[in-house]
Amino acid sequence: MPGKSKISSTHDIAFETKSGSWSDKVTIKNNGNVGIGTSAPAYPLHISKSINGELHFLVQNTYGIGNRTFLSTSPDRSIIYTDRDFSIGTNSNNWSEKLTVVKNGNVGIGTTTPAHKLTVAGTVGAREVTVDANMGADFVFAPDYHLRPLSEVEQFITENKHLPEIAPAEEMVQNGVNMGEFQIQLLQKIEELTLYVIEQQKQIRQQEEFLNALRQEIETLKGGTNEN
Repeated sequence: MPGKSKISSTHDIAFETKSGSWSDKVTIKNNGNVGIGTSAPAYPLHISKSINGELHFLVQNTYGIGNRTFLSTSPDRSIIYTDRDFSIGTNSNNWSEKLTVVKNGNVGIGTTTPAHKLTVAGTVGAREVTVDANMGADFVFAPDYHLRPLSEVEQFITENKHLPEIAPAEEMVQNGVNMGEFQIQLLQKIEELTLYVIEQQKQIRQQEEFLNALRQEIETLKGGTNEN
């Protein structure tokens, strides 16, 4: 035909090569399924060709063999390898990239330029989040820990407008917050606050004991006055 070449058949079509003996390499079933490396394709495109025990599917662009993407499927996992950044996009009126893996291993969701191992440009919903910690804040309870007097804390807040050991708001906005470190800092402040409360409770108890002794002394004095 002038515009195209066509092979018509009511039977399966197989393209064969010979290496010792003829074998089917590409098969087109009469139901439309295409098989590469299999003569019984179960899907519209069924590839069954292994290299060193793994299935490889290669897509190469026009810039040469140095830029390529291929799928490697072994018995326990499938991996996509690429020499370039890899993105998954969706189409809602126009195509846009939703997930990107750049060559240095950083992963971006909602961004194509992730600056961290995982950068999410949007909200994250989770039932539970576990942050690895390399320390706690129990050093606050050590006998040699210097607990600032409240007067010193008040002076620091007046001069700096934030708590000691806690970054100011401007720095948080500019640099973000390391959640692991920040949680430890908050725990440190809670433990310091607990020590302040314990100390104040001791002072209240001492004052109550002093007032009780003073009342008893007053009652004793009143009793002596009444006897006279």
